[in-house]
Amino acid sequence: MRREGDELYTVVGRRTDAHASEGWTAVIMERSSRFIVDQRCGAKDAALFESVMLTVCEYISQTGDLSF
Repeated sequence: MRREGDELYTVVGRRTDAHASEGWTAVIMERSSRFIVDQRCGAKDAALFESVMLTVCEYISQTGDLSF
């Protein structure tokens, strides 16, 4: 299974530039089916990135699949 990750920023209230947004959603999806495997929300910082990467590592551990 190929998975891919992407990030989205959330507009709440007034629209801002992406780099100024406080709300981000990181999405992990299975590439061929486009099934959303997991998503994490929060500030675009090291804690959010680490949370996403731990999830990715867990899936790699379970499936042995490194092809993203």
